Amino acid sequence: MAETLQMKEVLSSRRWVRQTRPFPFVVAEDVFVPDVAQALSEQVVKIFESQQKVTHFGFYDAWSWTFTYEQAWPLSIFISPEFCDLIAKVAGVKRNGYVSGGLHHHKVGSARGWVHSDFSRVWFTEPSSGPDDITLPRNDLLGHMTGEVFKKGVTPYTAVRGVALLYYTGNEEWRPGDGGETGLYLRASDPVERPSAKVPPKNNSLVIFECTPSSFHAFLSNRRIERNSVVMWVHRDESDAIARWGDRSFAGAPGGRAVRQN
Repeated sequence: MAETLQMKEVLSSRRWVRQTRPFPFVVAEDVFVPDVAQALSEQVVKIFESQQKVTHFGFYDAWSWTFTYEQAWPLSIFISPEFCDLIAKVAGVKRNGYVSGGLHHHKVGSARGWVHSDFSRVWFTEPSSGPDDITLPRNDLLGHMTGEVFKKGVTPYTAVRGVALLYYTGNEEWRPGDGGETGLYLRASDPVERPSAKVPPKNNSLVIFECTPSSFHAFLSNRRIERNSVVMWVHRDESDAIARWGDRSFAGAPGGRAVRQN
């Protein structure tokens, strides 16, 4: 097992602010100590400049890069059990060992997103061994959002997104009017350009919220500067989500149903 990460050695801010409207979320600035924050910024910029293993979403006007088990420091912080324990505790979620995420890059003038919730079933290729270990998706073997099996003998294991985190890094200094915020909404029918709250993409800041059927959010178009961010989810057991919201809560959500193996 890897050496235990001491969060007190990498975290700077102790002032994480909980807000309640339009739904509970937590924001923090100056998240990591300066040397870690700088190393994260440089690492993220280098990844997108190299274009290695960077892909464009077909349904979302952004470029993405995915976490791997060989994740180099300091991005490896985000897939450490200690960091995942922290954000699960902040959101009040009992997590299992499943984690997914990576990086998103929006070029200047990227199209705004749509109002949605990240609450959904997702699939992994092996059973979770518990929160002391981290299990990542294997997109080459299994459709993470669909459960579709790509290789004979692979067994899908179901989890539910429990907590979403966005950490902003590797950007020019943000100013009001630049756009690129994360909009938060009361209803799925709210106009995307009229969020109830907006979280600006300031470097070394984050937003965390529990994934629920009503945690509606969207990307707001960036008008002046590119936007880079770490986007990740820690997961909960399916039985936990069903006990709280019922099985019908997945209707219409991405990953609502698995694509069965032939």
